[in-house]
Amino acid sequence: MSKDPQLKQLAEQSPAMQKIVNTDIWFDKLAFQPAQAIFGIASGKNTGRGLGLGYPEVIPIADSDYVYAALAEEEGLVGGAIVILAIIIFVIAGVRTSLDARDMFTKLCAAGLTAFIGFQALVNIGGILRALPMTGITLPFVSHGGFSLITSFAMLGMLMAFSHRNARDTMLAKGPSSEPRSPLKLEAVE
Repeated sequence: MSKDPQLKQLAEQSPAMQKIVNTDIWFDKLAFQPAQAIFGIASGKNTGRGLGLGYPEVIPIADSDYVYAALAEEEGLVGGAIVILAIIIFVIAGVRTSLDARDMFTKLCAAGLTAFIGFQALVNIGGILRALPMTGITLPFVSHGGFSLITSFAMLGMLMAFSHRNARDTMLAKGPSSEPRSPLKLEAVE
């Protein structure tokens, strides 16, 4: 657009172009960032351009808000699906931790932390794919952002502590077993 300023005028004058291209969406300054993100995701195709071979500098704020678009450009549909799968596995583990908790505080805290990270990822990826409005929320554990990254890891640490406590409580509830811990039977000892 900056190289050819007549492109927008040409698109506005041509009736055929007006039927095909919505000039407000693709040529407006407010829509430049989401449009570049979609172009980056589309150029990644199935397997991507390769790690470090994409052009994330074309997308403004690609290191924080639009990091999923840069990742999908370099790693393609496969890399984007792996990120989504990792978030789904994280949410399932968090829900399992919440369900296994013995007290209500741990249940609610684990469920809230899991929901917070899950919805944060959903809103970010949905905004980049233009399924939801972009709000500036970062992608947990991936986006560049000091405070967001610190809080994500703090929430992960709390969930891991709850999960460890659940596992310890389960072992204590079973009690000491009379069977040896090793599945090997040593005849010399018996």
